[in-house]
Amino acid sequence: MYWNFNHQSSRQYSAWWCSNLIAVIYSPPKHNVSHANFFNTINNNFIIGGDYNAKYQNLNSDHSSVILIFNDYPQISIVPPKLFYASTDRYKYHDLVNQNLHLNVRLKSKDDIDTAVNYCTNVIQTAAWSSNTPKKHVHNNNTNSLSINIRILIAEKRRARAIYQRTPNTLKKVLLKVKNRSFENFLTNLSIDNDSLWKATKLALHYIVTTPHIKRSDGSYASSNSQKAELFKNHLFNVSQPN
Repeated sequence: MYWNFNHQSSRQYSAWWCSNLIAVIYSPPKHNVSHANFFNTINNNFIIGGDYNAKYQNLNSDHSSVILIFNDYPQISIVPPKLFYASTDRYKYHDLVNQNLHLNVRLKSKDDIDTAVNYCTNVIQTAAWSSNTPKKHVHNNNTNSLSINIRILIAEKRRARAIYQRTPNTLKKVLLKVKNRSFENFLTNLSIDNDSLWKATKLALHYIVTTPHIKRSDGSYASSNSQKAELFKNHLFNVSQPN
């Protein structure tokens, strides 16, 4: 952190992708500093907030405060490719090497040795890659790229959702116990003296008569009001004919 003639307080912040400068400036009118000279004293990446044209030299003058939230997320490291993995089939690798590696090669000159080394390396690599099935780790950067305040809100929402998912189960059990206790009290208080047993039996054996569906002449059912009105019109027309 450093101060200069413009009453600027700044701090350097290094992220994995660049280096940033965050500064707060208070520029009183007695210093005649141009914008070009001022911005030459800072880096290319910067965030500066404050009063660039202050009318009062007092630093404690009435100004509205501004809160800046600056956050960063770590760089996702990519796992380098390997020759052997935990899922490599060792027996298949040995069989492929034995099938494809031929040792009757000529080793008379420097070029022959280089050719043999390349040939042996290609056989080993091809056999190893054909014998393993590495798992692909997919990194989702959508969550990491969000700001810290949004990630805090997401975490609070997840905690609230977890509490909500655990609460209905307890509430359901309590409501079921209350319902069973109320039904037991209802059965216990039934008696033939006050006709409560007869009323409960009548209510349990009450049969609700359902209205049958109206069937048309082709065997289908009339579902809409217009179809029912048309059938009722035809019925009235047929019953109103003279004998």
